[in-house]
Amino acid sequence: MARCGSHPDLPTYSLLLKSCLRSRRFHLAKLVHAHLSRSHLRPDSLILNSLISVYSKSGDFETARSIFQTMGPKRNLVSWSAMVSCLRSG
Repeated sequence: MARCGSHPDLPTYSLLLKSCLRSRRFHLAKLVHAHLSRSHLRPDSLILNSLISVYSKSGDFETARSIFQTMGPKRNLVSWSAMVSCLRSG
């Protein structure tokens, strides 16, 4: 996409992260996160919740916790459930 001058939007990032989660390709999800971090987009709760799941399921509980803590008012029931699951696994 970037080679063609087009850049992903939030729904595209969301779909990429969900695909990586379903296929358990956490290394690819982390690359998507790195690309998103370099963009000027502000992740919504859907993306942040997916990132919590990515890092939790890959065993990086500290990064999952960090994302959760920075969410602030974007936290919702899904965010809390993802963190409870993360803490239960860790």
